[in-house]
Amino acid sequence: KRAWTYPLSMATLRALRREFGQALVVSEELMAWARAERRREKRTKSYAAHHDAVLSLVPSVAPRLAEAMAGRTYQRSAARFSKVAGNYLLADEPGLGKTATALGGIIESGKWEGEHLVIAPKTSLESTWGRQIREWTGATVYVMPEGVPKREKCWQDFLADPSETKF
Repeated sequence: KRAWTYPLSMATLRALRREFGQALVVSEELMAWARAERRREKRTKSYAAHHDAVLSLVPSVAPRLAEAMAGRTYQRSAARFSKVAGNYLLADEPGLGKTATALGGIIESGKWEGEHLVIAPKTSLESTWGRQIREWTGATVYVMPEGVPKREKCWQDFLADPSETKF
């Protein structure tokens, strides 16, 4: 059978509602998803307006990170926001603590254990990201070196590493 497919998102659902109005028939399963998504959107907007938030996991998982974020309450709010938002772009100005905010967000989202990929300018991979991840969390960090043989070895080391959390 032929069928149209669209991404599952509130934007798609709203566009379909605008186009078809009350003639659009939505399954109960999709309505349940939409209600939950609307609640998530409200919480997300609420955290986006906050200037501080209580973090439930960061203090126990990474106490040094919690200390580093103590004086920058907007980082705690952003970490909490990331838990609710799921996917978002963190594009603060340099020096505002994107590394701490991102790490806090990963922890608060319950996704700390596992493999994580950081894509950043080459100049900041070790000097900022690698150093701060190790300092604040103690997680294992690999930075891809120049040259194919070195990269292949680094990749093999990463895959063989049994660490619960690695970057």
